[in-house]
Amino acid sequence: PLYSSAASDVYKRQDENGVTNLLHSFDVEAGVAEQNIAVNPEELDFGQVQGGLTENLSVTVENSGGEALGINGISITGADAGSFMQTNDCTTVAAGESCNVDVTFMPTGEGARNAALEIQSDDPDTPTASVALMGQSVMAAEADIAVDPASVNSVSYTHLTLPTNRE
Repeated sequence: PLYSSAASDVYKRQDENGVTNLLHSFDVEAGVAEQNIAVNPEELDFGQVQGGLTENLSVTVENSGGEALGINGISITGADAGSFMQTNDCTTVAAGESCNVDVTFMPTGEGARNAALEIQSDDPDTPTASVALMGQSVMAAEADIAVDPASVNSVSYTHLTLPTNRE
């Protein structure tokens, strides 16, 4: 006969030879092991870049979950998507691992450029992670120089030194 002891998870059973066997039961709870995408940083600001030149920055795609994260696609979207391009080594990201997406800003003309890096994955909670992309295209580099005439004693050109007037 099968019967329960005072504890609901222990059962005693006596076989045909009179031997009592203890049977234990327990609940199995599933842990959260699903994949979980995270991006760092969540925006890339390339600052001012002269038209015709390029600037490179990187985004790290992390899997903080307990299962492998499948990367289904990576693209650049938005009005100025043509000013940016990406390369990556992301296909499947193991639990606790990461991969990199390198983004290049290659502006033309002048003005602000904005787009988004979209990373599609099999994360059930966040199937698409987005990173804002921004930069300023300038025609020529803008110098950030200030001179205080009162602190200049002389100006030197190659081998010629000219005195300055202080009035």
